[in-house]
Amino acid sequence: NYNPTVPVCFAYGTRKPFFFHSAEWLRRMRASPPGSEVVAFPCSHWITGDKPKEAATLVIGWLARTEAVAAELSAAASKG
Repeated sequence: NYNPTVPVCFAYGTRKPFFFHSAEWLRRMRASPPGSEVVAFPCSHWITGDKPKEAATLVIGWLARTEAVAAELSAAASKG
């Protein structure tokens, strides 16, 4: 039972024979802390190899969007 306390960016390829996650897991990731994202790419498991520019754009954008959210969550967590 994985319940993140900080924003999560989960990207996966949709063109592969099996998946390491379930629909319920994707739902929980989408409901994670503010700033979390789930992105499906039309490619194999190897997103950074199949879609390098799109993967880089996702990660850079996600980091920029969640920087403030992550800092706030980290500060709150350190206070206990």
